[in-house]
Amino acid sequence: MLSSLRNDDRFGEIFQSARRRINDFELMPLSHPRRRNIPRSNDDKSAANTSPGTPEDLFRVQFFKVIDSALMHLDEELQSTDLGKYNMLAAAC
Repeated sequence: MLSSLRNDDRFGEIFQSARRRINDFELMPLSHPRRRNIPRSNDDKSAANTSPGTPEDLFRVQFFKVIDSALMHLDEELQSTDLGKYNMLAAAC
């Protein structure tokens, strides 16, 4: 179920649903967070503008990070040695 959320089509559906609700409740539209300036002493001008182009792009990156993190932690939990022992015990019964 969780892994089925990790595709662009599903994200698009969720994002459009969120936009509709924002309009329905007359909330502030989605936008980029305020960009912070790098102090001149630390700015070597080598970093290009790496921010996503639209709010949708920004939230897509964050959405996939959350899904990936949840899947990774669930996989680690399910692969733990104690759970493996419980599964072997259940299979033996």
